[in-house]
Amino acid sequence: MVKPEAMCGGSRFDFYLEKDGRPVWMEVKGCTLEVDGQGFFPDAPTIRGTRHVRELTALRRQGIRTIVAFVIPVNGVTHVLANADHDPAFAASLQEAREAGVEIWHMACDVKPEEVSIIGRSVEQSAQAMVCGKDSQDTD
Repeated sequence: MVKPEAMCGGSRFDFYLEKDGRPVWMEVKGCTLEVDGQGFFPDAPTIRGTRHVRELTALRRQGIRTIVAFVIPVNGVTHVLANADHDPAFAASLQEAREAGVEIWHMACDVKPEEVSIIGRSVEQSAQAMVCGKDSQDTD
């Protein structure tokens, strides 16, 4: 089951899914800020985005699978780092989410005038994966 714009508590998340009868909550973030080939999110402070990441972290701590998916519609960019310069609260919440086991997906795109296609996905494997700036392998 896939349910877009699903309510959980006081927030609306991008997707509620069920996999093997178990709930999965997903929030999708679009990353368009690129500096020297590296994606950064957010490009401006995002109170709502920070709240969503914190709520996903709380759900994960209850044993529920949760995902933050960064869709990157910028050719050549495959990973996103938290933009602590623009939003330190979001950066801190994303690091806390990693440490709690929230899955962080990076979804690279091929951008053409007539379409945007997701061409790859990597999933962070540990709390240290993007802190060190190393690529991770897809496991799902």
